[in-house]
Amino acid sequence: MDRLKSLALFSGILLFLSQTGFTAEPIPSQLPFYVSANAGVFQGTFNTKYIDLTDTIQQNVAETVQQKGYIGSIGFGYSKRVCENYFLGGELDAAWMTNSANLQIGASSLAFTDKITLRNYYDLVFVPGVFFTPSFAGYLKLGASLANITDTLNTPVSTSFVTNMVSSNASKTALGFTGALGVKKWLTPKLSLFVEYNYRDYGSVNFANFQNYTATYTHSARVYGESIFFLGLNYQLG
Repeated sequence: MDRLKSLALFSGILLFLSQTGFTAEPIPSQLPFYVSANAGVFQGTFNTKYIDLTDTIQQNVAETVQQKGYIGSIGFGYSKRVCENYFLGGELDAAWMTNSANLQIGASSLAFTDKITLRNYYDLVFVPGVFFTPSFAGYLKLGASLANITDTLNTPVSTSFVTNMVSSNASKTALGFTGALGVKKWLTPKLSLFVEYNYRDYGSVNFANFQNYTATYTHSARVYGESIFFLGLNYQLG
């Protein structure tokens, strides 16, 4: 599912929720703690750079590759109504993604290949929101995200006129920023349905230097991603 289709589906659900919010009005429970489970469509983007450190005539590489797949998340949160139409809270989430971003440069038999994967992340966010009706609300999420990124690099190396493929594996943790915009509709006093778009940015992540044929390269990627469409349920505890 591409971005335009995902955003169209997201907009349609927002319209549905806003309409139902004016017809069925269960009064939300005042219990502050809740658990959540959700799933959606994810896209991670890696602006990769491979910089030649040793050649007189440098052969640098810069490519953008994307990880397109699905995402599942669970969370635990706290939310307290302040004044009549506003609420404040916080949330801790853990998420896992599918698929990888793949780069290939050169002939298939001796290709330079790089497989980068944003595997999972943990978010700690501040969540303010506003009630549009007694059972329909919008909210914002702002906070920090800790991600696990893995990288598998295969590169040809020449020694004594013989070319071999060398593979290296790396796992990195990256601390970044995350933000989200969403709406939720209470189906019962304790159970609410939410739709959300979120964005995350982990800045530049540096991996170990490597050799390609006889040249030594640095290896880095700017990592950011978005959950284009996120649908889930919150259940208030107690």
